[in-house]
Amino acid sequence: MPYEITEEPIGVYVRHFGFAAPFEIMEITAWEATNIRDHHTYMIADLSEVDSDTVASWTNAILRAVADDEAARLPQDYLARPFKLAFVCDNELLKSLLQSFVESGSRPNHDLMIFRTLRQARAWVAVP
Repeated sequence: MPYEITEEPIGVYVRHFGFAAPFEIMEITAWEATNIRDHHTYMIADLSEVDSDTVASWTNAILRAVADDEAARLPQDYLARPFKLAFVCDNELLKSLLQSFVESGSRPNHDLMIFRTLRQARAWVAVP
């Protein structure tokens, strides 16, 4: 399993490493649908340790499928409340793909941002 999910006091940290297969993103969505609680205010998806094969395998079509999967699986009350989703990524191609996901509007009440470092993402989610 090339990802780890760590629950933190008020959020969730997901560390991806090695080859991150697109279906694993949907596994994380399934986890999110059943495990996110009201006290969670953010999720950080750290993609800084994925390999070049991951970048080559992801496409806009795959990320659209992820957005559709989220719309079907994630509870409406969760999608309706304020929440921060931070992506950590320093690969330019992956950043452009993630930007298309951010702009998709699949999470209209959630703030989504892409950061180059985990430190930047943590600073952003720490601000109420």
